[in-house]
Amino acid sequence: MDISMLLDLLANFAMSNPKLAGFFSIAYMIGLGAKTLREAVEKFVLESPSKEDDLKLEEAKKSSAYKVFSMVLDFLFRLKKPSK
Repeated sequence: MDISMLLDLLANFAMSNPKLAGFFSIAYMIGLGAKTLREAVEKFVLESPSKEDDLKLEEAKKSSAYKVFSMVLDFLFRLKKPSK
């Protein structure tokens, strides 16, 4: 498949559905920002010398509020969490 065909398809979609294309663009940026922020926080906590914050992070990940928040982000923005 030629890449120009794909670009034409995307351009035609954006021209015929500007609100939907705008929503997808904003949703992608929110998902990208949330993923970057989550990874930065996890990396900071794991690299810190204190083990107390590691325990707090694990406790927060096990909380029902985090699970609901994570599910909503995944449902709305298809934000995939890294699996271990």
